[in-house]
Amino acid sequence: MKGILTWIKSNLVVVIAGVVVMIALVGLFLGHVRGGGIEKRGSEINKNLRKITGLMGKSVEIPAANPGEKPTSQTVTVNPRVIEQLQGLLGRMKGEYSAIFGLAVERNQFGVSDHLQHAGEPQGHFPMMSGLFPTPSNPATPYDAKRAYREAFKQMLGSYSPESPYPNLNSGMPPNGQAIQAEVDRTQNDFKGRFVLNSSSLDDRQQAALRSEQQNAVLELLTQRARSIHIYAEQPLENLAYIQFPAGPFDIDFWSGYDGAEDKAPKVDEIWEGQMGLWMQQDIVEVIARMNEVWNPEQNVTTAPIKRLIGIEVIDGYIGVHTKGTLAGTRSSMPMSAALMRGGATLMGGRASRTLTAVGNPTTDFAISHTGRNSNQIYDVRHVQVTLVMDSQQLPRLFETLSEVNFMTVLKMTITDVDEYEALREGFVYGENDAVEVEILIETIWLRQWVTQWMPNLLKSELGILKEGDEGYVNPSGMDEDDEFGMGARPR
Repeated sequence: MKGILTWIKSNLVVVIAGVVVMIALVGLFLGHVRGGGIEKRGSEINKNLRKITGLMGKSVEIPAANPGEKPTSQTVTVNPRVIEQLQGLLGRMKGEYSAIFGLAVERNQFGVSDHLQHAGEPQGHFPMMSGLFPTPSNPATPYDAKRAYREAFKQMLGSYSPESPYPNLNSGMPPNGQAIQAEVDRTQNDFKGRFVLNSSSLDDRQQAALRSEQQNAVLELLTQRARSIHIYAEQPLENLAYIQFPAGPFDIDFWSGYDGAEDKAPKVDEIWEGQMGLWMQQDIVEVIARMNEVWNPEQNVTTAPIKRLIGIEVIDGYIGVHTKGTLAGTRSSMPMSAALMRGGATLMGGRASRTLTAVGNPTTDFAISHTGRNSNQIYDVRHVQVTLVMDSQQLPRLFETLSEVNFMTVLKMTITDVDEYEALREGFVYGENDAVEVEILIETIWLRQWVTQWMPNLLKSELGILKEGDEGYVNPSGMDEDDEFGMGARPR
């Protein structure tokens, strides 16, 4: 007991710091997670923290050294019994924190679903194929990953299926010009058939009546299309040889574009960044799927909260390691693995930076964002930007759903009014409520507790997870530029 007492007295700052780190992490998780007894556990932690503050804050009066002087007071931990009580409280807090952290890891990896009556198991974050990470099981695996990666995005654009490993949008686009022209011609032929007339013999009143019927027919065609899908989204043009860029609304990496045996196999670091980007975009699609109730056949574009997915952009780099993010006005100084991930190009336009940033306990840097969060030894921070057209009244629900799906926080938002008549001329039918175009910058959190099991060694080395001398450590400064930068620039 004396040894413990001596150690705590000598390391009081360490004890307090440990409590502060625990509270900071609990605050992060409680800000996003509800249910499952988490709030109750958080309340218990706060209660114990108040007790600790009282135990560590005993005030004693110290007599003056000289007669006539006033005594002084000092806050101290005064006896073994108080230390023993402090130990017990810290132990209970550790148990509560461990329980909360476990629930947070489960939420972060496996996701949750509020429509289990309509779906199977909630979609989680899993590798796009087995035997891929952290090291491909055989030389053919990276080639197979190209198709698996592209197929994941195709599934997310497709019709709802409870068996799908990914959330679905049930998306489409308005009828194309050829379909619209066919409807115009059909209406004209029907009109003439009723009057048994040539167009040259139509008088002004009949011409006006024909134009009105054609307009109504086209509007009905556009409305029927809107009612047959849950959201508008570009559909990628793909054949067996390659995928065209941009690939629909998603941010799809260039390394996945070619399948020929003569092409270079993508490197595992490239594929890993594609996997991270897929997970981030998967969460955005899950948000849209929930809000639009894609499993509900009575719901459609005209009634759904989110009308159109214009695009998603995964921001390069780990926040606080490779970049401070777009809000800080800095560009990514991406290290070797990040350049590989994005197809060989860096945002700086030259060779990737090799400067590594030490990653330690969670800290705050409000130059990055209003949350102050950046990558650390417990979690990594990535940013993603999403552009949508949606019902303006549903914005609060969007923020709530982002937080429900995963640890996602809106950092910045730009709202632009949509001219519904101009949109209609382009074929988009958004329904009766006021529509707005929203561009949102979102912070996403990825707990290393589960992510690092698949993370390639090069990235682990850059993030400080592997250190020089550890098994599997890779020195980024020793990479061969000619060997590693062969994929070419990535289209944006």
